Amino acid sequence: MPMDDRIAPAPFPRRLAQAAALAAALAFLWLLGAVFASYASFEADRGGAAQGGAAADVGARLKAYYLDEALSLCARLAAATNDPAWAEQYQMYDARDTFSVPEIARISRRADAAAAARQASEAAAALASMEQAALEWVRGARNDMARAILDKPEYRAAREAYRLAMPRLWDEMAAVLARSQADRWRRLASALAPALLLLALAAALGWAAARRTERWIAERENPETLPQKHFGDQAAPRMPE
Repeated sequence: MPMDDRIAPAPFPRRLAQAAALAAALAFLWLLGAVFASYASFEADRGGAAQGGAAADVGARLKAYYLDEALSLCARLAAATNDPAWAEQYQMYDARDTFSVPEIARISRRADAAAAARQASEAAAALASMEQAALEWVRGARNDMARAILDKPEYRAAREAYRLAMPRLWDEMAAVLARSQADRWRRLASALAPALLLLALAAALGWAAARRTERWIAERENPETLPQKHFGDQAAPRMPE
C-alpha cells in the first residue's frame, strides 16, 4: 500500500515533555527551598534565636534550679555544725541565677510565665544573698548569727516563693518546647505537600510523554502500522485524459 494512503506520523510530543520537565523543575526548586528553610530553622535553634532554642536554654537552667533544696541544706548544715566543708559544697553547687524576665516573656505566650519568672528571679536573688551572708558568719565562727539569718521570716518567705514559682515555669517551658516542635512539623508538612503534588504531576506527565514518545518511535520505524486514511480525506486523483 502506498505511503500516501496512510496518515502521516504524529509529531513528537514536545509540549508534553516540556510540561513534565517544568513540573519536575518546580518540584525540585520547591524541595530545595524547604530544605534550606529547615536548615535555617536548625541554625536559628542552635544559636538560641528561635523559640525552641531559647526554651531549651531556659529549660536547662530550670533543671539546675532544682538544686535549691541541696543548697539550702548545705547552708543550714554549715550554720549548725560550723564545718567549712558544707560552705565549700555550697559554693561548688551554687547554680542559682537571676532569670531573664524579658526572655521568658518573649518565648512564652502566657503573661503569667513572665510573672512567675520575675517571682523566681527575685526569690533566688534574696536566697543567695541571705545564704552568702550566713556563710560569711560561719567562716567567722559566728554560727549564732548565721542561724539567725536562715531562721528569718524573710528567708522562709523567699524559699516559699521560689518553690511555688518553679513548677509553673517548668510547665510553661515544657509547653513552649512542645508548641515549637509542633510548629516545626507543621511548617515542614506545608512545605512538602505542594512539592509532592508537583512531583506526582511531573510523574504523570512524564509517563504520558513516555507512552506518546513510544508510539511516535514505533510509527517512525514501521510506517505499515499507521492507520489508513478514510475515503474522502483527500480529493480523488484525476484520471489522465
